[in-house]
Amino acid sequence: MIRLRAVALSFALLTLASPGFAAPSAVRAVGGVRLMEAMENAPAAAVVQVKTTRELPDGAFAAVMRVESPVVGDAAIGTLLNVAWEERSRSRAPRFATGERVLVVLESLSGASIWLSRLPDPKERSTTLGVAMRGDAFLRNPSLGTANLLEHYLALAAADRAGANGVGYLAQLVAAAEVPLAIDVVARLDTRGELDAKLGPGGALQLTAALVRDDGTEALQDSLVALIGRHRLVSMQVPLEALAANAERLPPPVVYTALARLEGGFSPERTAQLLAQGGERYRQVGARHAGGDKAPHELRSLARRDPSSKVRISALERLVELRGDGAIETLGDALADSEPTVRAAAAIQLGALGSAAVPDLVRITEAGETEAARAAIVALALTGSAEGSAALQEIAEWHSDESLRGLAKISLGQEIGDTHD
Repeated sequence: MIRLRAVALSFALLTLASPGFAAPSAVRAVGGVRLMEAMENAPAAAVVQVKTTRELPDGAFAAVMRVESPVVGDAAIGTLLNVAWEERSRSRAPRFATGERVLVVLESLSGASIWLSRLPDPKERSTTLGVAMRGDAFLRNPSLGTANLLEHYLALAAADRAGANGVGYLAQLVAAAEVPLAIDVVARLDTRGELDAKLGPGGALQLTAALVRDDGTEALQDSLVALIGRHRLVSMQVPLEALAANAERLPPPVVYTALARLEGGFSPERTAQLLAQGGERYRQVGARHAGGDKAPHELRSLARRDPSSKVRISALERLVELRGDGAIETLGDALADSEPTVRAAAAIQLGALGSAAVPDLVRITEAGETEAARAAIVALALTGSAEGSAALQEIAEWHSDESLRGLAKISLGQEIGDTHD
């Protein structure tokens, strides 16, 4: 019997929030992992065409690649390169296929002894390169514009890459490069000190354009919003407000999320504007960053009545930020929500409030509504408090519902049948 409390709590939350499990689909490796870092430090990088591939022993593969455009290093156009890599997941297809066009970052082949059996010919082994970042430093089908920007950026001296010139090129890449690379470039920008000053108006416009890219993904948007908040990129305030002020076309909700990260929340006017838009995503952003004296009242109403579970969750999270323990009653009501995701979110928020939430949670476990009581038991465990543990022990021993007694024991890390820690 597993007795680790973290595992027990994870199981309980999954039971609350998930109707089932789905096996991940088998896809090829995406690439783009620390691609910019790899290019800045590896001896070679190039846009290549994969001419041939073959399987090697022990889950490895080799390919012959023809250089189409060098990015780092002195490999001439038309040079044939021997490249090898390891597929760490046997369920995935090889990351490179014949005929593909790829930007790949290369380094010396690993000196691990296993490559002696994979490539027994010493001459072949000595002329074979590996793919940087354990095989993940690559990008499929890069545009000519991407390759050109990378070449110019990497031609800069290290000090210039870290300065305004380098930041300018990186901002252009975030706006125009393929999404996996754009996400990686955001991570590279995150390492730059005094980023706002180096960005300037031009770079700010580029990052604003990147935020609303037609092909932008949630991952790219999230990484940009986090960057804006961490570095407080006030240079982006003007272009973001210009988008928000467009009377003819409402900008994507992420524009408002970015502004909220800069401003620490919304004014009452912006809160009212977004909550009145009608669309779920706008209401969600409005709830998550609501501001003004009326915000707590509006958030309580949204948490109880909004038709969208996502909006209800955002309202609960913001209410806790604004009112702390004053949100306990609303969170307790949410433990009886019809949506498992809302119940789970309310349990997490109540748990974060610690011992102050315990009396209300105990009351809910005694109220007779099974789903709300289950969520309350999880919340009691998440408080991490002595009061919460004592309440769980009481429930485990004396509650009239056998299933709730069992869940309380699991939350305490006990085997079913135990009556003590």
